[in-house]
Amino acid sequence: MPEQPYETILYATRGRVATITLNRPERLNTIVPPMPDEVQDAVGAATRDAAVKVIVVRGAGRAFCAGYDFVTGTSRPQASNEKYPALLRVDEINAMTPDEARNRPKFEDLTPLFPDSNFSSTFSFDFTEKSRRKSFSASFRAEAVEFHCENCLE
Repeated sequence: MPEQPYETILYATRGRVATITLNRPERLNTIVPPMPDEVQDAVGAATRDAAVKVIVVRGAGRAFCAGYDFVTGTSRPQASNEKYPALLRVDEINAMTPDEARNRPKFEDLTPLFPDSNFSSTFSFDFTEKSRRKSFSASFRAEAVEFHCENCLE
């Protein structure tokens, strides 16, 4: 278990399974700083744990992840009672200008290619830390991504 709790994810292990939960259900688990760094840290913790053979990445609430939620612009200093500083001007939203973001299709208007089935794909990749190497294959489903260790000692 990590020494400090994360802001945007939950990390837990149970037996041979490590679970990383994107934990922003009120925002459909959109990706904001520091989520990418926290996921990377949790994956690192799982790969260093000799007992872990499977990593499951899932989303809290009704969505796995609705994508990025990066907004850049000018803000005023953060007050002591505020979680975030107030934006005075928005320069960019997920690498788009405010006009581009305003005119993009609404997410709820998009139709999935196969609305009644899960996307499934398997591939392999390696995590290497120091002299220890683990290869994981990944399976994608609508609600989670599972990484299974292929060359771990039983």
